[in-house]
Amino acid sequence: MKTSFRIALVSVLLMAAISVPVLAGQRTRAAAPPSAATVDATARLLKAYPTAELQAGVYVGSEFCLACHKSMATYKGTNHSSFVRRPIAGLTLQPGKGIIANSLGKQADDFISGLDFNTVSGTVFDKYKPNAPKLSVENGTYFITIGSLKLPVVLTVAGQRNGTAQRFGVRVPVADSATGLSTSVYYGPFAYDPKAGYTYSAGWYDTTTNAPKFAAGVGSAALVASGGPSNHTSGCTGCHMGGATKALAKTAAGETSFKGYPAVLYATDDPNVIDYDNDGNFEMANIGCESCHGPGSNHILNGGDPTKIVNPANLKPAQQSEICGRCHVTGKSLPAGTYNWPLNDATGTQWTPFDAKNGVPLANFYKDAAAKWPDGVLNSHARPFNNWQQSNHATFTAHTVGCPDCHDPHAEGGGRLIRETSVQGTLTIPTSAEDNSLCISCHATHGSFAGFTKQDVLDAKQGKAEAFDKIAKTTEAHTHHPYAPERTMGLSRCTGCHMSFENGHTFQAVSADLTLKFQDKGGMPNSCASGCHNNKVEVFGLGAIKGTATTWNNPFDVKLSNSLKFYFGEGGKWWDTTKK
Repeated sequence: MKTSFRIALVSVLLMAAISVPVLAGQRTRAAAPPSAATVDATARLLKAYPTAELQAGVYVGSEFCLACHKSMATYKGTNHSSFVRRPIAGLTLQPGKGIIANSLGKQADDFISGLDFNTVSGTVFDKYKPNAPKLSVENGTYFITIGSLKLPVVLTVAGQRNGTAQRFGVRVPVADSATGLSTSVYYGPFAYDPKAGYTYSAGWYDTTTNAPKFAAGVGSAALVASGGPSNHTSGCTGCHMGGATKALAKTAAGETSFKGYPAVLYATDDPNVIDYDNDGNFEMANIGCESCHGPGSNHILNGGDPTKIVNPANLKPAQQSEICGRCHVTGKSLPAGTYNWPLNDATGTQWTPFDAKNGVPLANFYKDAAAKWPDGVLNSHARPFNNWQQSNHATFTAHTVGCPDCHDPHAEGGGRLIRETSVQGTLTIPTSAEDNSLCISCHATHGSFAGFTKQDVLDAKQGKAEAFDKIAKTTEAHTHHPYAPERTMGLSRCTGCHMSFENGHTFQAVSADLTLKFQDKGGMPNSCASGCHNNKVEVFGLGAIKGTATTWNNPFDVKLSNSLKFYFGEGGKWWDTTKK
């Protein structure tokens, strides 16, 4: 029974931090008398942990935080709040809540519909028949069956409101476990993209025979020795479970075990709590309030004392960005590189927002594991923090431009937490990345954009043609392209040139010279091709455009890059890279 820590979550039960009873001898402040529900909720928190542990810092869950900080309730609409979920049949096909896989186009997801890849053609699993996956739901549990192996689905990853693909975390039936199931959670054999359909996730089938790698009776050690499938527990829990990790360890068979903080307040039908360790109780999941503010138990027990929690707004931009970077970095734990997130894997010590507040560098807890483009600087498929560290935003001496300058962690903003307003002095400017206002609200008045003011940006947003024309004229002088950033093709859109491929958060516009320079190493992207000319605009008479970029050293890349460098490269007509 999953009742050890459960309270039905209704508005009357949620507690305001200022009304929480405090422990004897601790500082108090005026507070309204606590309701019976508040007393009950607090009592359960105190029952769940020893007082000393609560005072040291325990993750209690976002529901506690939002009960008091009601103005931040928009957080519940972000992808962070629902990135990892347990599958619930009653939430089928609800983005951000349930299973979204629906290749059959029915009123329920493909698991409920009983999709059997052995009976359909034209999928990525055709070559694995008659052992292609079968999907089912039995007594509320989702299953993926491969041959003789029936895998219960423990969780899903992504499948958000903005159309992201969804992955599926499963346990593997094993012969040497007390529960009969693997200790670790593994990624299942496919992901589902609402646009592209199913894609295969490697590690489940033999690449020579196409037979299943594992069968009923497999042991945990054999599962680990196979080198696959991808392990969610060792690779992802540090971030997907919001940093709420009590313990990580290795079993005798070599599997990774995870122990998280129990969920104390949650609704019975809340998909955002998961029995991750298979002990019969739900743990907190996702990127919650405490992921950015630090464990909140001591803040609560001290009547909402602001010194007992971290407010990133009070930190320097670099420290704020480290809090984001803890998850948005491509790195390995130190010293052994056991896990894929910042962690002292010798002691099990995690870096938390309190470390940021106390000036402990995030770099003390990870080593960079990002692949590089051949120029040795730009990261390939790195997470944003790696890129940001190499950007002028990070190194600008007058004012570091940190993650919160562009992103609002409490509001979704079009799917990427993009800020929808920018406060510039006395002005509050509505912003969007799609019409350049997010960027030019800061860049106005200096550099290439000295030709207009921040007031002009606000006036243009309010439909004043004179201000828009001033911005357009100035920007066109910088881009040498017409100004129509709001269009689908985004002419002169800042992000089109400065965030056009995987190096995006370096904000560097990359010339075609580098594509040509590194042909012997496979080439590398350039901003002009990646942003538009590879797949949207053909103006050089080279024939059919290439389409989505996957390689950068074929004849089309060479021809296009030679045309582009005339404008952007060494001696370039518009941007000469030999000049600073």
